Amino acid sequence: MHWWTLVDECIENNAFPNHFLQLATIKDDNSPAVRTLVYRGRNEEQHILMISDTRSEKYAQLMSNPKAEISWYFYDTREQFRISGETLCVTPKDQDFDVSRLWQDLSPAAKQQYFWPKPGVPITDKTSTYITGKNDTRGKQEKLHQDELDLTDPPSHFCVIKLIPVKVDYLQLSQPKHERQIFEYDIVSSQWHSIALTP
Repeated sequence: MHWWTLVDECIENNAFPNHFLQLATIKDDNSPAVRTLVYRGRNEEQHILMISDTRSEKYAQLMSNPKAEISWYFYDTREQFRISGETLCVTPKDQDFDVSRLWQDLSPAAKQQYFWPKPGVPITDKTSTYITGKNDTRGKQEKLHQDELDLTDPPSHFCVIKLIPVKVDYLQLSQPKHERQIFEYDIVSSQWHSIALTP
């Protein structure tokens, strides 16, 4: 059985929300960083899709070291997937189909968040009342009403993170017996191979 079949079954058999996963990256000092992201589906190449902001720390970390790992736990069925691989980050300038598709899939409220000030800056009276103007190429800020934003196209800092899986560590914690499998992708044969391990 392919590991994607196991993931699909978990999504179907677990109550919503079942689309939150943890993405671990490496900082410049080689210490780990982890945060929760939303699973945005997979594309035809079977890449796991997430979205982010190129002004964020995680984007900088992935640019420095594209290796990453996802931990995805399904509470109802007590199944965990640790999915590791390399990431590819694409933005509107790349004219990538996944960028435009995922932007259009977002709600207006979610799109508006990408016109907020840069992530991680101190909150001041200015940053709390101003949002970044979409067409302001000078990096300055314009005071705009949320309803006046043009949300048709994503801003330049909208980013899609694609995780290209190469190894999956699957753990089934249901009683009375735990099960564990390792799935690894073989570049030579272009095939996935699996082996059962002790939990």
